[in-house]
Amino acid sequence: MKKIFWGIQSLVGIGGTETVSIKLMNLLSDYYEIHLISTAKIDEKISYKLDKRIVIHSLNIPLEVIRFDETFLKNNKDHKFFKNIALIHKVIKYFIFKRNKIRKSIKNMMDVDSFYIGSAIDSYMYAPKIKNVFYHFHFDAKRYFGFINKVVFKLSTKPRKIIFLAKSIEEEVLKKRKKLINKTTYIYNPIRFSSVYSNEYHNNSLIFVGRFSEQKNPLFALKIAKILHDKDFNFNFKMYGEGHYLDEMNKFKDDYNLTEVKIINHHVVSQNDYLNSDLLVFTSIYEDFPLVIGEANSASLPVISTNWHGTINESIDNGKSGWIIDSNDPNVFVDMIIRILNNKYKLIETKKNAYEFSKRLDGKNIVIKWVDLLK
Repeated sequence: MKKIFWGIQSLVGIGGTETVSIKLMNLLSDYYEIHLISTAKIDEKISYKLDKRIVIHSLNIPLEVIRFDETFLKNNKDHKFFKNIALIHKVIKYFIFKRNKIRKSIKNMMDVDSFYIGSAIDSYMYAPKIKNVFYHFHFDAKRYFGFINKVVFKLSTKPRKIIFLAKSIEEEVLKKRKKLINKTTYIYNPIRFSSVYSNEYHNNSLIFVGRFSEQKNPLFALKIAKILHDKDFNFNFKMYGEGHYLDEMNKFKDDYNLTEVKIINHHVVSQNDYLNSDLLVFTSIYEDFPLVIGEANSASLPVISTNWHGTINESIDNGKSGWIIDSNDPNVFVDMIIRILNNKYKLIETKKNAYEFSKRLDGKNIVIKWVDLLK
């Protein structure tokens, strides 16, 4: 059985890239011997459910180094500037001076015909110099052409294939990099759940799922909740996530007495949480190919979303599986939410469309595309 060595950032804490990659590894365990390589040190309980056949390795790099951007911003916010100087030194140490040594250690574990798949920028940088290197790029075209990715390509093994998350990302990249034709493909991310149809109504239950960070813009979601509250609209709103906006969110909720809102500082969301809701409120400023929308749709849950462009038209069938709002005014969102929830016939019709739309992301369909690619 051929071996796949699959590099991801971390096994501690829930991340979108890790969730997708581990789902794929579990599915591909029927076809290949899977070796998972965590770039970060595993010093806490593993946050994911792994197939028992998967062999786990770790490069033992401190998590603060792997999540440099988050750590750097937090230190700045806390005025810990000397800590950031030390952090920069650690990044240089692991990604410049120790890079080749780490690559050799990975190569020594591999056979001649083994595959290496890098699902994060750091794990791709550590790809050994072999023929079967694949870069599973989890971001949009803008980041592909960004400064960091350009540096990474110069410092890394050239990939045999670059796998994008969506057709629109691949097309946008190929417009500017025609020489990559035949070296790229796209495969949608699989969702964790099998699709379940439900036409039940849950008394105007809204749900938000995502990091409490700038990208996911949870404060905008709370502004929507405040306007609904001021209008005396009957609703309830559960917000699931973790992040540095948590204190600010709780303060906003308390300041405006938003008793309808429940902020849940937790990263694990079950399919039942989606099934017991009527509408996913998605307020991201930018996205790549969001897993949350597919998971919500799998539970017959439609979405109302900001227009973050990119892959949005592949993520949402506008007017059918959900609604794309081309405005940054929370009042526009509120008007649409009230209109949707007051029209039960249309809401149930959209629930059915969301369920059907999710089937293309079922793991059984996605794994076949990966097997064909690796053949």
